[in-house]
Amino acid sequence: MSGTHESLVPPTTFDRAQELQKARGRNSGERSFRAGSGVRSPFLLSGLIRCARCGHAYQGRTINSTKHRKDGTKIQVLFLRRDGQYFVDGICSDLSFFGQRSRDRGCDGVHAGRVRTLKLIQIPFSHSCIKVRRALELKGLAYETQDINPVDRKAVIATSGQGLVPVLVDGGRAIADSTAILLYLEETYPRPPLLPADPALRAECLLLEDWSDAVLLPLTRRLAYWHTLSVPGTIERLFFPGSRGLRRWIEGRLGRRAVRRRFGLSADRNRRDEAEVRRAAQLALDRLGGRSYLVGDTLTLADVALAALSAPLWAAASHVRDDQSVLALLDWSRAIVGEEIVSLYRN
Repeated sequence: MSGTHESLVPPTTFDRAQELQKARGRNSGERSFRAGSGVRSPFLLSGLIRCARCGHAYQGRTINSTKHRKDGTKIQVLFLRRDGQYFVDGICSDLSFFGQRSRDRGCDGVHAGRVRTLKLIQIPFSHSCIKVRRALELKGLAYETQDINPVDRKAVIATSGQGLVPVLVDGGRAIADSTAILLYLEETYPRPPLLPADPALRAECLLLEDWSDAVLLPLTRRLAYWHTLSVPGTIERLFFPGSRGLRRWIEGRLGRRAVRRRFGLSADRNRRDEAEVRRAAQLALDRLGGRSYLVGDTLTLADVALAALSAPLWAAASHVRDDQSVLALLDWSRAIVGEEIVSLYRN
C-alpha cells in the first residue's frame, strides 16, 4: 500500500504481545509496573526482544541497588520499554527488536554474568558437520566444537539419545540432524537470514536444500570413502590416530571392512556413483545458470547445503574431480566453504 512502511512486527510476535497485554491487564500496582507484568508497565516487550546473535530473551528489570560489583559499582540490568528504548550496563545490547538489530554495540554473549555458548558435537571431516559449521559462521555465532571419533559414539548418544552427528547443543537443548539444526538456527538466531522472506522463494530454497541432502550427501560420501580406502594409512589416520604397530594394522583392516559394509561400497556401486555424480553436478550447474546463488540474489541455506555436501568430491578419485561438471561445481562451492575445507579433503 502506498505511503506505508514495511511491517516491523511479525504477525506471531504481534499476536503474542496482544495476549501478554490482556493477561497483564489483571495485574496492577507498583510492583507489577516495575516487574513488567502490569498492563501499563513500560516493560511490555519483556521476553519478546532477543539478542540478535545469541537469542537471549531479555526481561524487564530495575536497578538492583542492593548488589554491587567487586569494584563497588552498582549492577545495572536491562530495562525494556515499549517505546523501544533500552538501558544496559555490563551485558549484551546487540538487540533484535522484532527482527531489527541494534547496531550501536557488539554482542559479547554475556547476559547478567552468564555466558551462553553453542556447542557442536561433530566429526570434523563430516560434510553434514561442515554444513552446520558454515551456517554458524555465516550467522556470526560463537560456538565450540566437541570432536568425536567415528568409531566411538558414546558422547553423542549420551547428549542426544542417538548416534549420528552433527548435534548442536544450545543451553539445555540438543538438536540432531544438519537440516533440523539449520532450521533451528534460522528460527532462533534470525539475523542475518539464510532463508528468503518470500514464501515461494523460501519453499524453493528448502526444496533445493532437501535435494542436496537426499542426492549429494550419500553420493559424495561413498565416492570419497571409496578413494580413501585405496590410499594406505588414511583410514588408520582418520579413525585410529593413537594406534601403533600391530594394533594399528588390525584396527585399520577392521575399519576398512566396517566402512565398506556400512556404506555399501563396491566396485560396481562406485561405477554407478561416478556416473550419477556427473549427472547431479550438471543438474546443479543448470539450476545455477551462471548465477552466484541458487535462489534469489543472496546466499541461502540451499547454497550452504549444496557447497558443503559437494565438498567431499575433493577427496574422490582424480578422474571424478576432473570431470568438467564436477570441477565447475567444486569451483563454485570453494567460495562458500572456504579453502580450509578444500584442503581438509584434498589432504
